[in-house]
Amino acid sequence: MNKTIHAVFENGVFRPIESVDLPEKSEVEFELRLVAKKDAWPEGYFQQTAGAFANESFERPSQGTMPRRDDW
Repeated sequence: MNKTIHAVFENGVFRPIESVDLPEKSEVEFELRLVAKKDAWPEGYFQQTAGAFANESFERPSQGTMPRRDDW
């Protein structure tokens, strides 16, 4: 089985970011590839995302139509 697992290196140990479906104490081999940390949205992401909704029609609810807490 080959799968890419994203992990963080902390206190001398690689900690997977997502769950890994392996039996306990499984021995694995991996090739280290440093991933650049992304602190911001990719350039143009907002415009692309907002553009996807540009042709959508939305109905605006009339005033006072918020659901009551009991309806949740």
